[in-house]
Amino acid sequence: EVLGSDNGNASFMTPLATLHKFQGWADAFLVTPAAGVRDHYVKVATTLGKVKLAGLYHQYDPDDGSGDFGDETNLVATYPFHKNWSAQVKYADFDAENFSADMKKLWFTLSFNY
Repeated sequence: EVLGSDNGNASFMTPLATLHKFQGWADAFLVTPAAGVRDHYVKVATTLGKVKLAGLYHQYDPDDGSGDFGDETNLVATYPFHKNWSAQVKYADFDAENFSADMKKLWFTLSFNY
């Protein structure tokens, strides 16, 4: 995925959207850098009994120029414990290189679906 740059002067931005779903859960790129960002990622997912598991790895680079913004590991486990209820644990670990700062985030979510 690429949010492009115009020769490092400006980048494509989505000010009314969240990139949490698309560019890692640490939210390191809520403001797109002027050089843009290239997100190379891989996802693996499986199910263990009723538990859904997924892991994602992101490598972030500038769209314009060279360098390395960092990489991120995302892990999630979701357990439906009742027909309308589920619990989720979500973890993000962003290892910064030439952008932002290292971040680790953890979420616990309880969902009711009707």
